[in-house]
Parts: sequence; C-alpha cells; structure tokens
Amino acid sequence: MKSLFIDIKNDETRCYLFSIEHGRFEHVETKVVNEAGNYDFGIKNSGNIDVNISLPINMLNFRVLELPFRDKERILEVLPFELEGMILGGSDKVIMDAVVLNKTDNKYKVLAVYIEKLILGRTLSDLKASSLTPSLITSIELRSVLNEFSTEKLINPVNIDDAQRIKYAIEEIINPSINLSKGEFVFKQHLEETKKGLKIASILLLLIFFTISADIIFHLYTTRSEISNIKKEIRKQYLELYPQEKNVVNEYYKLQSHFKELIDRNSYLSGISCLNTLRLLSQLERRSAIFNELIIEKGNLTLKGEADNLNDIQQIKDSLSRNFENVVISDSKSSLQNKMLFTITAQEKKLE
Repeated sequence: MKSLFIDIKNDETRCYLFSIEHGRFEHVETKVVNEAGNYDFGIKNSGNIDVNISLPINMLNFRVLELPFRDKERILEVLPFELEGMILGGSDKVIMDAVVLNKTDNKYKVLAVYIEKLILGRTLSDLKASSLTPSLITSIELRSVLNEFSTEKLINPVNIDDAQRIKYAIEEIINPSINLSKGEFVFKQHLEETKKGLKIASILLLLIFFTISADIIFHLYTTRSEISNIKKEIRKQYLELYPQEKNVVNEYYKLQSHFKELIDRNSYLSGISCLNTLRLLSQLERRSAIFNELIIEKGNLTLKGEADNLNDIQQIKDSLSRNFENVVISDSKSSLQNKMLFTITAQEKKLE
C-alpha cells in the first residue's frame, strides 16, 4: 500500500510518497511540486492510494476555550455555538476541529482550529483536478506547536527541517492532530466508494436470501414428497394385512384400533394361562405341604404355604421346576405350630 502526503508550505509544496508494509512506513520519494496539480507520482486517478494534505499554520485560525468535558464528539457539538460570536459571517462559513490541550481546575483547555470554507476550497481545487481524494486534511506545523504548546508559537511558529517534516507526516497519518476533511470537503469519491460497497453488500445479501429461500423450498418439497411416499407405503402394508378394508381414510388410526382389539383379545385369553397353571399345581406331589396363598400375575407365580419339613418344601420346588422356570424358595421359617412356612416364586416357561 502507498500513501501520498502533500505538504503545502508558504513558499512551495512538497509531496512525500510512503510505502506501507505491515504497519511500517518507508519514505520512497520526495517531490517538489512546481506545476499546479502535478501531485500524482505516476499514480493519478488511482483509487488504492491514501492521500493526505498538510496546510500551513498561517492558513488556520485558532481560539482557546475552556469546557467542562474532554469528549471529542461533545466538543464538536458545542463548538459552533462557542465560536458563533467570534467568527465573521458565522460558524457555518468555516470547517472546524478541536484539540484538547490540558486540564485546569475542573475545566479542560481546548484549542479550536478552523479555516474558511472558501479558502480551503481554493486550496484543494488543484487536488480535485488530479482526481485525488484526501482522507486527511491536517497541519504538520500545528503538530510541532502542540508538542510544547504556547499561543506564541501559534503566531510565530518555529522552522521545521525537511527530515522532521517527513517524521511529522508519518505521525499525522497514524494519529492525526486534526482532520478538516469534513462536510463538503469529504470528496465524493469516498461517498461513491461507500455507496458502491453498500450496493455490493446489498446484492450479496439478496443472493444469500434467495439461496436460503430456495434451499428451504427444496427441503419442504422433498419432505412433502417423502411424507407422501411413506403414506403410500403404510396404505400398501395395511391393505396386505386387511385386504377386505378398501375404504380406509386414515390407515394409522385404523391400525391403532386393530392393535387395541388384539390387546383386548389377549386379556381374554390370559385366563387360559391361569387355568393351565392351576391344573399343573393340582398335579404336584405335595406330601405334607399345604398352599395358603396363590398369586398369578402376568406369567409370574407366587406360592405361600406350610409344610412339616424342608424336604417337603424342596420336593415342591423340584416338581415346579419341571413345568416352570426360575423357581426359587424365596422365604422359609418356622411357625409356632412347629410348621415350616415357605414362599416359592416361579415364572411360566416361555414358548420357543
């Protein structure tokens, strides 16, 4: 990247060309401008160069004010009102900026810097003819004064040698003391570039919007298509299960109804399993065992009873194991009548 700094002095104008790489400035060339508008270094009409201007201090006007705040934006808001009675023709005839100097008591000393629009316009006319767009309008000589500020130096500024002017030029590009490139002096090229950038951004946003919209529409279409295919498959499978039912509106709810019927049928048939269990229990060789309680629930069997001894209880367990699975004597203890109380659990054998 390159940066052009136009240093306007009372007796001549010099242009400093800088090359900028990784934030470091390298002074490439200095050119003394003898011909009006000859600022370009062979880069005339180039939009990728940063252009900066330094005005001589005697072109600028100054006022020292005291304000209760130091915020730059607030200062610039009140500055036209503060200077209204001090500027011939009113504050709307000038371009202004401000520099906070120091703090005294509870107030800040502020240096107001301004220049008549007419004078600045004439000064920049040659630059406009060269189609160069200044992003910064400042003053090298003012920067020198601000280093050790005094009103005397504003009136009689010290002479600055060429090397120091180049140094100040770099400092101004990095951190400007003032910038009078405002209002009508923000050249239209900047505005056009901004408009162009906004236009491109708008087009990109529209493209993104249409792309996302198209993607959503495509997914909606494919989803609806998949749902339709699933419904067709459900209907096909349903008709294979129930070919006699042709006029079915909603196969899903109809299947739920059939499943409910199957569950109800299963509850009726569960009584058959209970009867079979009772039949098997009646065939057991119980010896002295007596069953006091029998619980049959969803294939699980619980027997509670009493016997004369543990051998008879073990005999019942062994007999149950022939027709049931997971047969366990879960509890056994003696009663007051010298009987053995027991609890046996088992499960119906699953059909293979």
